[in-house]
Amino acid sequence: MSIAASKYGKSFEDYYRSILGQSGNDFYRYEMRLGMVRGKNYGLEEYIFRGDQYEGKIAFDTLRPEIKRVKLIFKKVVYRFDAFNRPSDVVDIAFNFDRKIDKKVITREEYQKSLEKEKVRIKYTGTQQIVGARTNDSARSPRAIDRAMETGGPQMEKCFLDRYRRGEVVPGQMTLSLTIDPSGEVSSQNVADVQGINSEPFMNCVLEVIKTLKFDKIVDMPSEGTNIVKGPARPVNVTYRLEFSVYVEEGQK
Repeated sequence: MSIAASKYGKSFEDYYRSILGQSGNDFYRYEMRLGMVRGKNYGLEEYIFRGDQYEGKIAFDTLRPEIKRVKLIFKKVVYRFDAFNRPSDVVDIAFNFDRKIDKKVITREEYQKSLEKEKVRIKYTGTQQIVGARTNDSARSPRAIDRAMETGGPQMEKCFLDRYRRGEVVPGQMTLSLTIDPSGEVSSQNVADVQGINSEPFMNCVLEVIKTLKFDKIVDMPSEGTNIVKGPARPVNVTYRLEFSVYVEEGQK
């Protein structure tokens, strides 16, 4: 189910198109963010069956300040179907919410201390795909790629934390595609997919770090003989996923 409301006409998209036009950097950034929002919303006509899970967000207009309680009602939730797969029994489900707004004044010193407690956790989800690697070549194995990726951790943490503290990026995942030459140099790198992350400068910063990584050097090997690695040394393409999150160190709260 998807709920959206706008006082600007048909949709927020129509409104933004009217003020941003059909081209330009502002509209490009808007379209990029809108795609992320659409991917997180509840989909229209999405059926959720017993035993399944489905996650998403529902957006509403801002509540008026005087509103203290809200009731959210899902109408006609189907809980039984007939022999022809038609809804036979439905029920309305209501959720009651109390609204509470707190206000706290934070000094600059308190804010700086809170920033110092924040740490970045990079989860090396690992190699999703390796194309072009020779059989038994440990220099291009998932473990070897992990080791090289982890050497760029401190620089990638800085890429994220600096922008996170300025409110320019949010936690999420990014899938990288990189080509590793036989010399161990990264000859090309790009972002294949993102989830949650909404900052192009941050992604470019990570790509610059990836560009500097050093992998093990590989050389041509005989195609016959007792050696376990055989064949010429060729570039290898790797698809790799990283997950960025923020946490406060234990005992630092």
